[in-house]
Amino acid sequence: MDGTTIASTFCLLHLVLVAAAPAAPEIRQETLVGPDGARWARTITLCDIPPADADIPPAAAGTRGVNQYIWIDRNHRSAIAEHVAITGLGAHGIAGWWLNGMRVSAYRVPGGAGDPEWEHPLPFAEFQIACDADFSGDRLATAARNESLLVFGAGSSDPIFTDWFAPPYVGMKCAVSDDDATLAFGGGDPSGLGGEIRVLDGATGALRFARPLPAPPEGVSVSGDGLLVAANIRGFAKVWVAATGALRDSVAIPGGTQTSAALSDNGFYLVTGGFSRTVRLYRWNGADYVQDWSHSIPSTTWVTALTISRDGTTIVAGTWTNPTGGRVVVYDRSSSTPLWTDASFGDEVHSVAVTPDGAKIAAASWGRSGGTVGNVVSVYERGSSIPLWTIGDDAIAGVGSCMSVDLSENGCFLLAGGKEVHAREFGGGGFVMAIDVSSPAAVDDLGGTQSFRAAPNPFRESLRIAGAGSLVSIWSADGRLIRTVRGPRRGERADGGWSAPALWDGRDEAGREAPAGVYFIWGAASGAAPIRVARIR
Repeated sequence: MDGTTIASTFCLLHLVLVAAAPAAPEIRQETLVGPDGARWARTITLCDIPPADADIPPAAAGTRGVNQYIWIDRNHRSAIAEHVAITGLGAHGIAGWWLNGMRVSAYRVPGGAGDPEWEHPLPFAEFQIACDADFSGDRLATAARNESLLVFGAGSSDPIFTDWFAPPYVGMKCAVSDDDATLAFGGGDPSGLGGEIRVLDGATGALRFARPLPAPPEGVSVSGDGLLVAANIRGFAKVWVAATGALRDSVAIPGGTQTSAALSDNGFYLVTGGFSRTVRLYRWNGADYVQDWSHSIPSTTWVTALTISRDGTTIVAGTWTNPTGGRVVVYDRSSSTPLWTDASFGDEVHSVAVTPDGAKIAAASWGRSGGTVGNVVSVYERGSSIPLWTIGDDAIAGVGSCMSVDLSENGCFLLAGGKEVHAREFGGGGFVMAIDVSSPAAVDDLGGTQSFRAAPNPFRESLRIAGAGSLVSIWSADGRLIRTVRGPRRGERADGGWSAPALWDGRDEAGREAPAGVYFIWGAASGAAPIRVARIR
């Protein structure tokens, strides 16, 4: 079945669902026409369904990792949180609320209570509000139809800078490099008759280049190091050098797609997937992207979500099976044979995320549909298809389906956003949820489960932190970011078998002495849960 037929079938499926649904006030339907003539529709209703009176308390299930969360924002104002992003440090998150009360909201993740730190209204937004975040929270990007392309810092609702597409093009996608050096925005004509990729300098907001596309992009991505930008339409993905706009390569996507292609940290690997239910891994050989392998996922209709770890070791795919059903499929880059598959989702797996080293994986699903069952959020370790953490169908009031999920780089925090009811049901409310997915077994003083070390512990004046990567964050016990310190460059070594350590002098970002007490040390690139240390005076 080719992409046109599949897209037409998708439209027919949605039209059937609309015809069977009971009448509701203020129903709105959006129809898009792709470059191949395929048409697809989305039907929504502008109504407010109040949340239930009570939650299942986080500890009620009695099992760690089941229906537990830090906080949840259900002040949706009849809006749906279609897209969320969390900073690499895990301190901040951003969500795009669409349908009613269109806005972006910024949150403090650990130490937060679910109330946005700030909000920026987007009153003219006509469709889903995309968002992305860098490592530190210095650059939070959003894109929406009929609104500016906006870039914020985590501390203020005032944009740092803005950009626009020339009409009739509108904003649709955005991506930020981990080091915030590169910003990419994708947009196009909603009728499907053309598109564009715009790449901005992350420091100044200056436009580096703009490149035309024959249709609006289905996805935009930036390599973690900010050196490469990718965008894909239905039939192919293009990769450009971010500094100059030089085209690196154009890669066909057989069968077409509505799923964003994914780049590894340095752009050495590119992953695609879509209507053909086939995942393809490409490797840069110095001149072209050549296919390493492909895998056609059995008993699946589409590949609906894709990601690759920054180190390129781990590929994660989410799928949808007609009429309902979804799965997560995880690969090691060395083989097209999956490491494992979790087919326990009731409906489409709409979003997936992975830590830089591939150690932890998250998936967002539309959840229960009809007689099916399945979690709306699941978190895994790479080596097992049994989730470490789950949010179950209808287990928490106001959480019906998850549209978007993102993990902090150390794998300790997760941000999820979605809809109050199932994605295929009428209802205009939504949620944003923060979850602590760290392992308590790893939060012990220099235990054997750690992949990095801190000593002496307890300490007075100076703490050495080794093996945690190039950026280390220190947090207070009540969830406040105290200090970020730089670690060693790759290859640096010191005596005693330690890699050259990062050093914390016991002071906060303002240079003030931190009080005695318990602190948590997180290594951005280590993938391990935090180390608990004590400062004595």
